[in-house]
Amino acid sequence: MNLSDADTQRIASAVHALLKPDLERLCAAAGARPAATSTNANVAGAGRSAAALPGGTSTNPTDATEWGASLPADIRVAMKERLDAFGERLKKVEDMAESVIKGVTQSVGDLLHKQLAEPPVSLMTDHELHVALKKAFPTAQIRKDHALVLEKLMLSHEDNPNDADDILTVSFPPASQLLDTFANENFKMICIAVQERLLIAKASKPMEKQPHVVRGKTGVDTRAMDKVDYATDTLIRGKFHDPLCVARKLFYVLFAYYLLSATATMQLTYPDAEKPTVEDATGSDFFSVTKTLQASCSGLLPDGEKPAAAHKHDAEPGSPLVGILSVSRKDDLLEVAAKLLAAVVRSSHTFQPKVLLSTACILRNLLVSTDRAWLKMPHKDAEEVKEPGVWTLMMPRPDARLEQDLVAQRLTAPERNAIISAHRALPASVAAAAATTAPDSGAEGGNDGASHRAAREGGAGAPSAPSQRQTPPTWLRSLAH
Repeated sequence: MNLSDADTQRIASAVHALLKPDLERLCAAAGARPAATSTNANVAGAGRSAAALPGGTSTNPTDATEWGASLPADIRVAMKERLDAFGERLKKVEDMAESVIKGVTQSVGDLLHKQLAEPPVSLMTDHELHVALKKAFPTAQIRKDHALVLEKLMLSHEDNPNDADDILTVSFPPASQLLDTFANENFKMICIAVQERLLIAKASKPMEKQPHVVRGKTGVDTRAMDKVDYATDTLIRGKFHDPLCVARKLFYVLFAYYLLSATATMQLTYPDAEKPTVEDATGSDFFSVTKTLQASCSGLLPDGEKPAAAHKHDAEPGSPLVGILSVSRKDDLLEVAAKLLAAVVRSSHTFQPKVLLSTACILRNLLVSTDRAWLKMPHKDAEEVKEPGVWTLMMPRPDARLEQDLVAQRLTAPERNAIISAHRALPASVAAAAATTAPDSGAEGGNDGASHRAAREGGAGAPSAPSQRQTPPTWLRSLAH
């Protein structure tokens, strides 16, 4: 590359400006008047300071004269040194530039090739878009972000006195998204916030590694949502549906059943206990409750005078587990709150103690309240209520409660073991009397039940013979033998 005459003159002027102070000292030492002469026209770069050249600081006229004579040659040497050094740096820059250009070109080329192979979002069907978004946003990531967003929302409501008594129904919206209610509004905020987190996470990746359906999107524009935004919202709501169904069932089995059932109760174990601080909430008597209910091995109970139907899970005749038993259960509303929130988000997220405390306080308030109309309010009416505190939204629908009744009324494994252990600890005479009077034991006449059992077992006192059965069907033999 050659410099123009104008460029050369500008560089020479810059060098002259650097040398001017030393030239003035040189002329003063020689008794001469400084002249405004330009430097040699062959100079092709910025010079070094005259103070660094031979004789640059001398005031001797002879030395000054010699230095003046050698000045052009020294400038030439200095400029050559500087230009040589600049050339080395330029060579390194050229090598680096070549590498950068190659990398950028390759990256852009790969991205363009990938984009050409991918169908444009505008031409994708709803099913194709849904499949692509499912691949872009895994269920585990959606649920993880859901837990974080829900916790922040609940904490924000905790700071709002108007909503402090309801931080639960925000996760249980009405079936219709068009209803303008407290639950719907907050649930919509949760869904959009989860989508925002998902898009931010994808946008932080290199462009070529971003899923093409959301490539270039850095968030949700709530004022101008596009096709992808609405499809993502639908995907997120779908991922929330199953956990919310489980949470409703859990809320019913662990809490609402005992307020609704005529054969069960729930009471505070220590009604006069003081409310604990956040730090002291775990294990506090304030949240301790005692539940009583009628239970059986199958969970089936008599319907009025009609006995409970037979079930494959019924206990064997003569077992202490036969019939309907009165059971007492201890529970902690703080633990119920933790289980309920874990079911809502369906992830391993650990909620902050403040959120758990507030949730447990809501459950305790519902327990001691005399207003229990929400237990029997129709869902259709509950969904249209605009204000917070519509606890009916957290309940499963009536047709789904029958199965949950069986779950609540079924003896747990620890309860069965405790009953059997207590029966074994009884004196032999008491145990025998209990066995002969147990329901369904066939013991109306004392030993009649024993004789019937002996007959079924092959005769009184006779050793039991191996049971005989018909030849297994072909399909069973093929699969199991």
